[in-house]
Amino acid sequence: MAFKEKLFEGKYIYTAKGKEYSQEDFSVLREDKLQGNFFYQAEVLSRMSTGEFLRIDVKAEFSNEFEPLEYSIVRSLGAKESQETFSINQKNKLVSYLFEGSGDTNRFEKIVNSKPHIASPCFSMSTVMINAKRLDPVQRTPYTVITSDNVWTYQGPFTEEDVFIEFQDIEQVPLEIQGKELNASRCKVLRLDKKGRVQPDFQEVYLSKHQNIPYKAVFPNEIEIVIDHLRSFEDSKVRF
Repeated sequence: MAFKEKLFEGKYIYTAKGKEYSQEDFSVLREDKLQGNFFYQAEVLSRMSTGEFLRIDVKAEFSNEFEPLEYSIVRSLGAKESQETFSINQKNKLVSYLFEGSGDTNRFEKIVNSKPHIASPCFSMSTVMINAKRLDPVQRTPYTVITSDNVWTYQGPFTEEDVFIEFQDIEQVPLEIQGKELNASRCKVLRLDKKGRVQPDFQEVYLSKHQNIPYKAVFPNEIEIVIDHLRSFEDSKVRF
C-alpha cells in the first residue's frame, strides 16, 4: 500500500439566515507515487431540532486525473444508520451501487458512458469534477452527476442528472473571509428541470486555485457555506 501525503485540510461553516446550523471538516490526500490517486475525506455534523446530531462521513477515491473510483457515504442519527457505496470501473464504465439501511441491503448496477461524478452531501467534494474537465471560459460546461434519493431507507436506484457550471467573471474576483482578502473564480451552478430547461434558481460558488476547492457558496433562501480555515501542505503561505 502506497504512503498517502496530505495536501489540504480545512473546515466549512454552514449558515441559514446568518445562523450556524452545521460544520464540515475535510482533508485531501494523495498517494506518494507517480500518478498516485487522490483521496478525499469529510465529516459533516449538524444539530437537529430534537437535539440529536446528524453525522455524515464521506470518503472518496479518485484517479490521478480525478475520475471517481470509490465513494462511501455513511449517515448516522441516534440509532439510525445507513451507508451508500459507489464503485466505478473506468474501463468498462460499470457503476456498482450498494445501499445498506434499516436492516436491508440493495444493489444496483448500470453502465454510464458519460464520465459521471457522484453528487456529494459534503461541500468540499462538490466541485472535484472541475479538475477532471476544465470549465470552458466562454460558455456553460456540462457535467453528469449520479445521485440518489436514498437516505435511511431504499427508495430506488441511482439516477443521472446533468448540471452546468459557468464563469460569472472572466477574471478572479476579490473575496473577503474573516478579514482576509482572497482571490476566487466566481461561478454559477445550474440544473435542468424534467423538461430539460435550465431552472431559474442557481447556486453561486467561489472556487479557490487549490484543486478548485470551493471557498464559498450562496444558495436560495439565505443559505451559505463559507470556508472557516484552509491549510495547504504544498504551500505554507496558504493558511487562514
